[in-house]
Amino acid sequence: MVTTPNVDDNEVLEVLMAATGLPRPHLKVGRATSLRKLASGKIDYASLQARLLAPRQQMAMDVLDAFRNAFYPRQVGPSDTFETLGGDSLLYVQLSLTLERQLGSLPEGWETMPLGDLARTAEPRNHSRSIDSQLILRAAAILLVVIHHATLWPIPGGAATLVMLVGFSLARFQRQRLFAGDTLAVLRPLAANLALYAPVVAGFSLARGEVLWPSVFLVGNLGFTAPPHMMPYLYWFVEAYAQTILLWVILFSIPQARRIAHAMPLVSGIFVLAIAVAAKFLTPLVWYIGGPQIFTLPDMLYLAVLGWCLYFLDTPPKRKAFFSVIAILCLVLAWWGGNWTGSWVKFMLVLGAVFVLLFIPRITLPGWTARLILPVSAASYHIYLFHRVIPDWLLPQLDLGTHQPAGPAAAISIGLASGLVVFWLQKQLVGWLAYRRASLTLPL
Repeated sequence: MVTTPNVDDNEVLEVLMAATGLPRPHLKVGRATSLRKLASGKIDYASLQARLLAPRQQMAMDVLDAFRNAFYPRQVGPSDTFETLGGDSLLYVQLSLTLERQLGSLPEGWETMPLGDLARTAEPRNHSRSIDSQLILRAAAILLVVIHHATLWPIPGGAATLVMLVGFSLARFQRQRLFAGDTLAVLRPLAANLALYAPVVAGFSLARGEVLWPSVFLVGNLGFTAPPHMMPYLYWFVEAYAQTILLWVILFSIPQARRIAHAMPLVSGIFVLAIAVAAKFLTPLVWYIGGPQIFTLPDMLYLAVLGWCLYFLDTPPKRKAFFSVIAILCLVLAWWGGNWTGSWVKFMLVLGAVFVLLFIPRITLPGWTARLILPVSAASYHIYLFHRVIPDWLLPQLDLGTHQPAGPAAAISIGLASGLVVFWLQKQLVGWLAYRRASLTLPL
């Protein structure tokens, strides 16, 4: 507890750490204009201790509430961790947003820390923040998707980066469950994400006057039917994402494959990557469906497998060697994909994302920039689902199109806002349900 207003909290912490030898999470700085005293004239240390403990106890409750909202309807306690609760990539970015606000900054590896310990890492807010680069990549990727769909600019690398992040997130958050054969736990996040997708499918079905069965069964990207009888092709990512998760579940349901992957995750991953790359080149020779070919699972599976492999590159020499190979692969794919501007932009963006994941795990940004990026990253899936719904209906009514300057700007702004609003509404609903459940289970 300090009474000098001109001393910075960080300076006080440095003195305390040097004097006590205690690490930062075990120290707390508070401010007071005067010190309460007992009737004897001595300082009332008990009241000082209570004052310092109150914010920490409140912080612990705030962290627990954040996790209870995120993992509703599961029970959450102080000894749980994000990993043991079965968190996935979308919950990771959503909780990162909430916890950044509550704790000031997130320690590296927070997903493996018990919640009680995590709450004790709160730090004073600084002008800059160190952000997990995956969060920044996710925000940049969804922004590129929105811009690509709202303009005539050839920037198709955003969705490809998102597919790669699917594989990277499977390795980062779900590998232990996959290695253990707990496929049901891997399917739960998929079910939660598809629950948000279901109203979109229902809305398009009502608008078209028929049940869009290819989209209902998540096979619209495979070209089995004509576009008027399925969702717009921009939703191929959801279908490919679901197919990728199901493929991983099937592979890890095989005991022998599971044992090999557990014993040699990188070697087995590179083997599967080679098969996936071969499938991309060879599948059109036996099954060619024209332009929609780029939306099919055989065409994009290598990106998810690539993301999976990136996680297991645990030494600098391995990362450098792997990056060199992927650089050559991206050059070949850019040329093979038509050798046009869009193809080169796509694969250079993919290569850039690979570089970031391999060599720049965290990025320091100004606080205001982080406050802009994190909500977009957290709502990336919601933005993908809803970023064209309102613009496709509204802009024609206003006689605005991609050839007019105001058209793309309006489409981008409305698209981002739509996803952010849906994300906020979902958070409010889940928070209310979690609060209601907690209220109902309180002892009388």
